[in-house]
Amino acid sequence: MITRDGHLVRWSAASPPEWRAAAEALDAQRWERARVVLLDLTDYQPWEGPPWPERAIVWLQRFPLPLVAALAGAVSGPWVDLALAADIRVGAPSLTVTLPGELALPTVERLGLLTRGALPEPGKALSARWLFERGLLSSLAEDPQAEAERIARVIASRGPYAVQLGKEAIWRGLGMPLEQALRFETDLTLLLQTTKDRAEGVRAFLEKRTPHFEGA
Repeated sequence: MITRDGHLVRWSAASPPEWRAAAEALDAQRWERARVVLLDLTDYQPWEGPPWPERAIVWLQRFPLPLVAALAGAVSGPWVDLALAADIRVGAPSLTVTLPGELALPTVERLGLLTRGALPEPGKALSARWLFERGLLSSLAEDPQAEAERIARVIASRGPYAVQLGKEAIWRGLGMPLEQALRFETDLTLLLQTTKDRAEGVRAFLEKRTPHFEGA
């Protein structure tokens, strides 16, 4: 199910068919003025089917808006692909994640980036603490939904172009040598200097007020 709350888009579903339908709706509607997507992976049906189609995972990983996921329970099977497609993951302390024997190739590639090639063992339940210490969870929270929403709202309050280019700088930069990644980040920063939002941010700082970003 897809719902809209200002600049925040909520995306939740309990079964794979519902997730596919929601993904199609999200893609079709384009969600003008949306700035961040909150993925709810705290209430879903266990599913041990085949991995998601690679194109679906690539579509999620390349989605222009930041994806913030809330995770709880025992995540396994293709749900792992969805969780790892998110940019920020917030997990409950009791969360466990079990990698299936078959992951979508884009998920394997992302895991390799995040773990520097030290891929976890398939079939073994990984604790929330283990995942957090290795950077596979961004944070731990007793109420992952509330914390994920808090983070999403902070992101939504920022300049949309800066947020989108920041996401691009991080994920593309991870696969580059450091010097090249820094040059790429600088190029994106120069692009932002020409935006109205950048000027608004400077004015708001000087006037000691909250900026009003328009995505322009």
